Amino acid sequence: MITPQKLQFGDTIGIITPSFPAPVQFEERYQRGVEQLKRMGFKVKEGTCTYRTEGYRSSSIRSRADELNALLHDPEVKAIISTIGGTNSNSLLPYIDYEQLRRQPKIIMG
Repeated sequence: MITPQKLQFGDTIGIITPSFPAPVQFEERYQRGVEQLKRMGFKVKEGTCTYRTEGYRSSSIRSRADELNALLHDPEVKAIISTIGGTNSNSLLPYIDYEQLRRQPKIIMG
């Protein structure tokens, strides 16, 4: 079993939008969530698809996979939180860099 490190005050949490463009559709709610994470003592790094919208999804499959993989490769990011799940998230599975996740385990929520 791969065990990521525990989060500590000051750690960076990456935000991904792997499906529905929730931050665009529900901007106020999204911003409240980001501000809460900051009040809890975390830094927040938004993914590249955070403010994108392509119909019913935030972006193309490749762009959303690239967003996730960039945060997996970012040594500052200790955890990754999804803004929303959705039926479009499973399309990313073949493109995730699982080797990187094994090398540098991170907490992933969403």
